[in-house]
Amino acid sequence: MSKLLIRQTLRLPSIIAIAGSAKSVPNITPGHHLLVRGFSQTPAMNRIENVLIIGSGLMGSGIAQSCAATNKFNSITLQDISEDQLSKAKTRITQSLTNLKEKKRTIAGSAKSVPNITPGHHLLVRGFSQTPAMNRIENVLIIGSGLMGSGIAQSCAATNKFNSITLQDISEDQLSKAKTRITQSLTNLKEKKRINIDNVDEVVKRITLSTERKPVSEENLLIVEAIPELLEPKQRIFKELCETFKHNKSVIFVTNTSSLPCYEIGKYVDCKDRFGGLHFFNPVPLMKLVEIIKVMDGTNEHTFESLQQFVKDIDKVGVSCKDTPGFIVNRLLVPYMLEAVRLLERGDATARDIDIAMKLGAGYPMGPFELMDYVGLDTNKFIVDAWSARGDPSLTIYKSKLLEGMVAKGNLGKKSGKGFYDYTKKK
Repeated sequence: MSKLLIRQTLRLPSIIAIAGSAKSVPNITPGHHLLVRGFSQTPAMNRIENVLIIGSGLMGSGIAQSCAATNKFNSITLQDISEDQLSKAKTRITQSLTNLKEKKRTIAGSAKSVPNITPGHHLLVRGFSQTPAMNRIENVLIIGSGLMGSGIAQSCAATNKFNSITLQDISEDQLSKAKTRITQSLTNLKEKKRINIDNVDEVVKRITLSTERKPVSEENLLIVEAIPELLEPKQRIFKELCETFKHNKSVIFVTNTSSLPCYEIGKYVDCKDRFGGLHFFNPVPLMKLVEIIKVMDGTNEHTFESLQQFVKDIDKVGVSCKDTPGFIVNRLLVPYMLEAVRLLERGDATARDIDIAMKLGAGYPMGPFELMDYVGLDTNKFIVDAWSARGDPSLTIYKSKLLEGMVAKGNLGKKSGKGFYDYTKKK
């Protein structure tokens, strides 16, 4: 019986029998044997047997973990410049594998999925290979230890993905209160099994408290400004920061403003390509959303991508938005809260009934007055004042005499013990 030999390459592996009807192959007489010398290309493909990964950060350690989990390689080498980095990588890999095993999630990965690799050779992978190379943020300096600043520090510390975290404020008393707040928050989250940590004190120790704006390390540093919503103090801080770090081109500067345009805050920033906005939500450890603001004619793509990666590193979800007052959430939320105040002032309903109505009728987790008390009535007033000063007809603004009077009396909400509700009374 005659045989048809189809050659695909010059170097052919052993013959592979292929079952199927010869009718489906053109110009082949049915009934003949079809022998195909199998699916090889030029040059012959040999399976990758050894892997060397240079860089033990998130990408490098992740690649090493994926390779190791398949048990298909003779050797896997993970290289970095220090034993400390490698030790952190080993811990990260161990924790990741443990979590995946507990969740019964499989890890799929194959060298075949990596494009443009010469099979049979050692595979050399350089982590973070983009143009320009994106270095993961490794050190964080947070200015302002209030609810937002301490919450950001806590979120960074809980992930254990940073070399250093520095929380700065003007007094030891403020920093002491922040430490107590972080400790209590972590303890509560651990007890409720809403966070996966072994020891609260160990997490707190990852945060350096300082009255000086001096990070532990300036390498791949992110500086987050988280002071109250006052334009001139924010502008002054960034002017001073730019002078302090003018020789370090790896520093990224961001403001955590909730309502002010970032470009106005960064008026005196001379390195606008490394300036942007990160708007966190209160309470930061629980709220998953972060608005990432790209300043027009400022924030470059490298900075923006670094901020996106930072948000992922602290286990949050980022959304991109334009640099406009209130961004997305507050542009919708502030007018809603102010309208609730108008309802109260007119006597249409009590604060409690309005809160109950919005929770049960609209499905909101908190009513508008509960939310204003939680955020701080002074913060709400700062936003209204800032928007009013802009004279922008597109902004929905209502200046409430009730709100202004409460702030003047020091009734700022939950943090002062009294706002629309009295928190000094034991339930």
